[in-house]
Formats: sequence, structure tokens, C-alpha cells
Amino acid sequence: MDSLAVDLNLLLLDPRKGRPLVDNARCDFATSAAVLRQLEEQGRISVKARGRFARTWTIRVTDMTPIGDPVTDTALRNLGGRPKTVREAMFRYGQLWRQTAYAVLAERGVIQYERRKYFRLTLSDRWKVTDINEHERLRTALSDAVLNGGNPDTHWTALIALLYQVNVVPVLFPEKRKEAKRRAADIAHYDWASEALRKALEVRRRAMVVLTPHMFSVSTTRKPRPETT
Repeated sequence: MDSLAVDLNLLLLDPRKGRPLVDNARCDFATSAAVLRQLEEQGRISVKARGRFARTWTIRVTDMTPIGDPVTDTALRNLGGRPKTVREAMFRYGQLWRQTAYAVLAERGVIQYERRKYFRLTLSDRWKVTDINEHERLRTALSDAVLNGGNPDTHWTALIALLYQVNVVPVLFPEKRKEAKRRAADIAHYDWASEALRKALEVRRRAMVVLTPHMFSVSTTRKPRPETT
């Protein structure tokens, strides 16, 4: 069985630069949404909408049987115990699950970790795509589903919906940006994990708007000098 999180992270990698096409936070959130979507599809968790207009979702593990995919099996262990909200899982485990997906790709020989150093200082990390054929296979299948009128299954439907929410679809199809984005938007509209990802990204965006002015503001007021007699 194909891993949704593994395929997603390979599509999110720029094969030329060896870095994600979007920032790390969006990659983490998208990975966690993919993991939860696959766990729900495989009957390992239940997802229940809460609040008016489904403002949030609660997840509960219903079956601890491993699926056989290192990413989802790691997630099952993380999610055991008390029920958690989807947003909590995204913020708490997204980075761990993404690193696990990278480890799976590296073990398969699809990507290779590289670290650039200069005088013992780490300048940048990158994941070089070593199996370009596997990357192109996913890109071709994605193109068939988005642009060529294909009938994608649940796996590809979820991939397209999540890629749309992190705004990668126009980057993957620069020559047909509007057509690809319109088709992806239609698919994302019916996917709960995609909607949960959108709301989590919105929460993060609002938090950054609130925090940024306080982080970079410099006070220009001076303390009054004591009067001399």
C-alpha cells in the first residue's frame, strides 16, 4: 500500500535544489493531515466534527493494529490514549512524521541527505532526489489526475487536495496554473483533511500576524532623567 505522507513529501521536494517547495511549517501540517487521512481511511482512527460548521475535529484511535507503513505506525503510537483534536496532532507531531517520511524515502534510495558545511558551520541541509524516475512517476500520475481529465482514486484525491491547500499546485504546473488550481480546488472542497489543514494554516497565519510586530518593534521612548536640584 502506498503511503500518502511519503508520496506527498516527495512531491513537495524540489528535485533541483533538494529543499521543499514551501516552508517547513506547511510541510509539517500537510504531512500530519496526510497521516490522519490515511489512518481514518484504514479504519484505525475515528474522526468526529465538533462545533458549528465543523470548526474542529476530534480523533480517537479505534484500532492499534499496525498498517505496515513506518509513518502511520509511528502516528498510531503517538495518538494512543486520550482523544486529541486534529489541530493538536498537526502542531505536535507534524515535524516528527515528516522526518519519518524522509527516512522512509532515504531507506528506499529515493532521496539522500546532504549537509553543507564551511569551517565546521552547517550552512544548509538538503535532501537530494537520487531516484528521479520515482519523482517523475508521481508527477506524471498527478498530471493525469489534475490536467488530463483522469478519475483519481482516494489516494490521489487526498494528495491533490493537500497540495492545493499549501499552494503548491501552481508551482507544479506553471504552464497551466489556473486550470490546475481550479481542478484541485474542486477536489479539495470535498476532503475533510484538506479543510482541517486549511484551518490549521489559518490559525498559524493569524498567530504570526499578532507576534511579528512585537518581535521586531523597537522602543523609541526614553526613560525620563531624574531632576537635579
